[in-house]
Amino acid sequence: MNAAESDILGADEEKWTYLQELFHQLAACARGSFSVNVDGVLVKMRGYALCHNIIIHGYLPTKALALYQRVQKLVEDYLQGSTLLEAGSESQARTGVEILFLLCDQWQNHQVLARWCEKTFKYLDIVNERSKLRTSMEPVRTMVLKCFATAAYGRVKQSFVEAMFAEIEKDRDGAVANCEAVKVGTTLLVEIALGDTSLYREDFEKAFLEATRVYYRRACAEVLQQEGGRWRFLEWAEQRLAQEARRVAQCLLSITAEPLQKVLDEVILKDQLPTLLVDLKGSSEALDPSKAEDQRRMFTLCKRIDGGLAKMADVFRELISKEGAKLNAAFCKGEKDLVAYVEAVMELHGRCEEMISTRLEKCSTFLSALMSGFEAFINAPLCREVQENKTVKYCFAEILPTFCDHIMRNEKITPDQFAAKLDSIMSIFACISDKQHFEEVYRHKLSKRLVVTKTDPDHEKELLTKLKVAMGWTYVSKLTGMINDLQQSAELQVDFEEDCCSRKVALGLDLSVQVLRQGCWPSFKVEAMNLPVALSTAYECFRQFHSRKHPKRMLKLVHSLGTLTVIVGFASGQEKELTMTTVQGLVVEQLSYGSPMTITDLAKALDVSIETVIRSVTPLITNPRGLRPGIRTDILRREGETKGKLSPADVLSLNPSFACSARKLKLPRPADEGALQAAQDAAGLQKKYLLKAAIVRVMKARKTLELNSLQVEVTRQVSRRFAPDFRLVKTLVEDLIQREYLIRDAQKANVFRYVA
Repeated sequence: MNAAESDILGADEEKWTYLQELFHQLAACARGSFSVNVDGVLVKMRGYALCHNIIIHGYLPTKALALYQRVQKLVEDYLQGSTLLEAGSESQARTGVEILFLLCDQWQNHQVLARWCEKTFKYLDIVNERSKLRTSMEPVRTMVLKCFATAAYGRVKQSFVEAMFAEIEKDRDGAVANCEAVKVGTTLLVEIALGDTSLYREDFEKAFLEATRVYYRRACAEVLQQEGGRWRFLEWAEQRLAQEARRVAQCLLSITAEPLQKVLDEVILKDQLPTLLVDLKGSSEALDPSKAEDQRRMFTLCKRIDGGLAKMADVFRELISKEGAKLNAAFCKGEKDLVAYVEAVMELHGRCEEMISTRLEKCSTFLSALMSGFEAFINAPLCREVQENKTVKYCFAEILPTFCDHIMRNEKITPDQFAAKLDSIMSIFACISDKQHFEEVYRHKLSKRLVVTKTDPDHEKELLTKLKVAMGWTYVSKLTGMINDLQQSAELQVDFEEDCCSRKVALGLDLSVQVLRQGCWPSFKVEAMNLPVALSTAYECFRQFHSRKHPKRMLKLVHSLGTLTVIVGFASGQEKELTMTTVQGLVVEQLSYGSPMTITDLAKALDVSIETVIRSVTPLITNPRGLRPGIRTDILRREGETKGKLSPADVLSLNPSFACSARKLKLPRPADEGALQAAQDAAGLQKKYLLKAAIVRVMKARKTLELNSLQVEVTRQVSRRFAPDFRLVKTLVEDLIQREYLIRDAQKANVFRYVA
């Protein structure tokens, strides 16, 4: 008690002494010490009366404040003199957990004391409410409770917090920990601060987050150095993050969850992510389905940090490009044939797509990375070694139609297998940049399937339906028209047969004609040819029928697509029914008369080029591989000992030693070496048409436009089909200027105006 307080209280010192005795009696009762017989109600009534008597004699606010300060000092002195807070050897020997629980018990007793002090010194609160000094004096109960934070907790704060840290670290290391002590300590920090979390944040959470940072930096380094560190780390990180979340829910305040998550994400994930991604790039197992759980963990962990998914998607794209480059190399070196190569690409795409849908939550970032990764290697040029010092250039826009042709010709494929293949084909098709080239090559392949070989129309229509959904009607209009032509040809054939019956015309042979519209089908070489009388008569009969039905349409015979079935007798006495092309059939007919003929004489007799004869008879002289055992096709023989390629002077005759177990033979057709180049030329021409149309549309809408802006707009319009060459766009602009669709601005040479 200082001199100022003694002067204010004056003659009331004896009353104050009695108040002190009453307080100590209440404190003893609150601690559970019943050695003193205390009547609590009587003590509270006497305290209230003494406070009233002390304050009432003099200036009320001043005396009330002096008495309030004395009570506050009395509580602090009492707390500092408690058994727990004494600096004796017994206190120093206690463990942190013991101090924690002792402090908790003392806090429970102190709360009881605070309630009793509130009633004992009730008159102080009444004076405070009535006076202007109430801003300087808190309620007695609040003041008594706050004294505990400074006088009791403040002296053992370091031991208290360290005890909580020790138990948490034991739990992290897998040892037996007293989690209940951590929960009690957390609750106590909030209660001491009277429900405010500032004390919890300042004394515990701040140090806890820093200790967590230090602990996990050391732990991450140790885990990464272990065997199988990359995949082991992912599992360990997922477990630790779950453990920390559980610990917050069970032992700590919920407000710690967010800052703790930020620290964990930074130390465990963000700081280690570069190392993990570098290891992932060099891993051969990153896309392996056997690592499904690790892939899911990697995605889940990367999703927790800003930019994590984008970085993981970049690695995902690089891994796909690397795997695709290996497939390209295998194809170029001849280790995989075309069908096996495409199936490997489809398997890789299916594997990655399944990974995204099942383990990566169908994330759009990874779907984009999947598309980019496949575009990187699918659209790369390929050079395949076919012979020593000879390579053939390929592009996937040509390879995929060939694979489609293989699938469509496969009669053993089941509906489920076909549907699965079709979905894979469309997934790969979306990655092709030059879809216009694909359409032209596919059109050439489709024409051979529809006219020459057998194919399932339902399968063809199913693929066209998917292409129509992906690219629009205009993309498949010609392909659909080809299929419609066959249906119309079948109806026309029925009408022709009925016409022949009604007019009583006997053709003398079975004639089946397919009428193909020039606008839908690829351009085929039309070459005049001398037909036998029976075949020429039948053809002329059909031409007249067609002229009567469609007088404004003109027919041209495309003999390269025609098929003849002839019966040939050989010197061995065998008679065979041979199915072959029109030219092959007419060559066999010429040679069946008995006398050998040179290739030049055959060309003159049929009125076709020498190259056509050589290309047609080559597969009839050699015996190609891949045929069934016992099946031969070498029905012609080249006279003399000459070997190598055929020449115009070579003499041909029927092979007298030809023998085959089968009566009916379907002979191989000549290789169509110019089909691929024709498809490329047609694709290039179609691209020019599309670009010109796009240029005119853009200029008609904009009227005036600068060249670079025009190129951007044109690229945007045709990008779904192909990526245009800017030099070609500029050339076509110049062509449109010459044709007076556009004019160049007089002031700026790179600005054009639409004038048509």
